[in-house]
Amino acid sequence: MAFVAEVLEKLSASAKAFAEKVWPLVRDEFGGVRFEPIEGADEDRLRKLIDSLGVDGLVVRENPNRAFGLASRTWTALEDGTVFRGISLRLQRAGGDRKNTEYEKLRHIIVTENEPGYVHPLYTIQATFLRSKVEDEGPVYVTWVRTDELVRCIHHYDEGEYFKRPVSEVSLQKDLFVFVPESVLLTLPSARAFLYPPKDHTVQNCMVFGREACRFAPKSAQ
Repeated sequence: MAFVAEVLEKLSASAKAFAEKVWPLVRDEFGGVRFEPIEGADEDRLRKLIDSLGVDGLVVRENPNRAFGLASRTWTALEDGTVFRGISLRLQRAGGDRKNTEYEKLRHIIVTENEPGYVHPLYTIQATFLRSKVEDEGPVYVTWVRTDELVRCIHHYDEGEYFKRPVSEVSLQKDLFVFVPESVLLTLPSARAFLYPPKDHTVQNCMVFGREACRFAPKSAQ
């Protein structure tokens, strides 16, 4: 309650009147949920809330101002230069938790609730770096798609095609990802995929662990 009182002190008269006098009257009509004001909000609390919704950043357009949420993830290629071609979403966390993963939260909003207006990332974009996310000049593979198209695709797709990656080099436990290969991804209207091979590398398409991939190799090694 102390936190609520502190926030209300920062609100304008109009926003304060809505939070104190209007929302309590209509709250039950919206399922008894909490109202989180933007004006006067604690920045860290608001950041954590937005992050929990799967939004990693906002794409902002001006004149007039408008924005949409973006979900982003970066990967690094395997040691031999292999890059998996497609997009993956976490399906299960190490230890077996499936309720608080990106896929389950988005599936609930997009498929189960199916109610326009809920805040979620409009687009999902993923990129793979060849050696280092810090030292590489740029990624060698980038792909994106509207998040609602991706989630509905996964929902109807064979979820037996899992993509596993270790949580860390030390732990034997693994997060579980569902992987949508590029050939399936590009059947979705908004999906795009691009390769950006370094000038001193060649790239060859291949299948690795039964999944679509490509392998980057230095030309000197040919």
